[in-house]
Amino acid sequence: MENVSKEKLRCTIQLVLKDADISIITMKDVRNTLSTLLACDMDHRKHEINDIVRSEILLRDSTTMNTADNRKNNYEQNGTSTDSIPDEINHLSHPQSHHFSSDVTFEDIRKLQAKFANERNWNRYHTPRNLLLALVGEVGELAELFQWKNEVLEGLPDWTSTERQNVSDELIVKDNYCVSNTLTTCASKTLKDFQSPYTSTIIQRLIDQGGIVIGKTNMDEFSMGTASWGYMGPVVNPWSLKTTEKHIAGGSSGGSAAAVAANLVPISIGSDTGGSVRAPAARCGCYGFKASYGLLSRYGLISLVNSFDSPGIFSRTISDIVLTMNAMAGPDEEDATLLQKPFEHIELSGQNEEKKKIVIGLPEEYDIESLSDEYRSCWFEVIDQLTSLGYEIKRCNLPYTKYSIACYTVLASCEITSNMARFDGIKYGYRTKNVEKGATYEQILTKTRNESLGERVRGRILAGNYFLREENYDSYFVQSQKVRRAIVHDYSTLFSTGNIDCLLAPVVSDDPPTFEEYQNTNEIFTSDDLLTVGVNLAGLPALSFPVKLSKKGFPISLQLIGPFMKDKQLLQLANKICSIFQFPFLDLTKDDS
Repeated sequence: MENVSKEKLRCTIQLVLKDADISIITMKDVRNTLSTLLACDMDHRKHEINDIVRSEILLRDSTTMNTADNRKNNYEQNGTSTDSIPDEINHLSHPQSHHFSSDVTFEDIRKLQAKFANERNWNRYHTPRNLLLALVGEVGELAELFQWKNEVLEGLPDWTSTERQNVSDELIVKDNYCVSNTLTTCASKTLKDFQSPYTSTIIQRLIDQGGIVIGKTNMDEFSMGTASWGYMGPVVNPWSLKTTEKHIAGGSSGGSAAAVAANLVPISIGSDTGGSVRAPAARCGCYGFKASYGLLSRYGLISLVNSFDSPGIFSRTISDIVLTMNAMAGPDEEDATLLQKPFEHIELSGQNEEKKKIVIGLPEEYDIESLSDEYRSCWFEVIDQLTSLGYEIKRCNLPYTKYSIACYTVLASCEITSNMARFDGIKYGYRTKNVEKGATYEQILTKTRNESLGERVRGRILAGNYFLREENYDSYFVQSQKVRRAIVHDYSTLFSTGNIDCLLAPVVSDDPPTFEEYQNTNEIFTSDDLLTVGVNLAGLPALSFPVKLSKKGFPISLQLIGPFMKDKQLLQLANKICSIFQFPFLDLTKDDS
């Protein structure tokens, strides 16, 4: 495999970090000893890093590791006999310089990870506190220490070249999923120090299948946004590495999308409440799948809008999405909204070829005014390609779609108000210290929320309270519920009586804006919601897939939308359709500078 430049790897790793302090760490810092990295305001995390089995990995040709004594102390404090301490740790010495082997590869690292991820340290090893420790600390810095030769890194794994039979590779999780003993912040100051006491159902199932959770990704605060720009700072679109400006990655699961697009991991997990998986997947150039509501357990997913939230999957291949779905889906008594019956595993290979002609619907309402000419042309080009291959294209209508944004805004705000009530600084999370002794609960709550919640989050809470006021309840909340039922009826009628197998539509209307453009206007994102929120209102499965690059070099993507609980059929159909396109996935191993 070709080599990747140091700067590109460093920038890539930074794309999805939750910890803003990483921005001050240079490649020169990284090339120094591990203690240099730890000195960057991370002394309180040393014991966590010591538990990630660095000593064993760095043993090759290494005559030093200044954390060896700490690791020995950890074993002794845990009541472990000194006789059972690995010889590698006992034999480490502490001179001032390090000597690392030049032939250590990522495969070596993975083998050593598996060797030492035994029952004794399994939980600690698989629950790193955040992406700074897990991704940069466990992979990026180790690679930097091992293999910089003439300004390049050799051995960067090529995830897309491997046909996997299970989810036994590294994966990354959006920071609104609980992972035991791991920081779960939702990119908010409110939860900046919160460690989850348990692991969410779907993440635990991936771990049980051999998946290795190496970190948590950045997002919009509490998933409220379209740019993955929260308390920890923004996520940079990985395609921006080829430009002079930074562009947004989309939201709210932008960190998870960027990680897969940059080929850091083969699989990442996000959540989709109003397009939060499909939109960032479209902007970053990877596949983003939102499952039917009630098919994947939401237990351990910090709720934004309970009736809309759906777990989602990012990958560069549909086969990896299917593997992940098969591992995660199934009954869960912890989630009352889940379909409580065995999940029929999805098979892509050897599937029966249907004799009937596939009918693809084109919803007129998705041809929105803000859709750029280039993106509209791409949509129609794909239609022509599918027609030439024998697919039947059928134009159709979803009359109530035009009300979907207003309906979504009201219902989402109402549920957000309810869900955010728990973050009061009393039971857990951030609590203000800027109140006088004897302050009332209301005073503490007001001060705490003003200091710890972003403007967008506070605005949603206020809006929800307004819609739920007694004098407004019938006019807003009740009417929005009626509109939602009409939207659900539109989709179900279209699929059942219109003989349509799936819908083909845009996901976003244009290339991702720069950070500056995003901060100056929000109109484009409001109109883009029309392309995504209807699917959440109806609880349908949908897949965002990249087609080609725009003139500016950013991915142009479309989405396939299927009938409720027809995820298997949608993914099988998508596997056929997407094989038509040869999308040039981002390759950071090629240095274009």
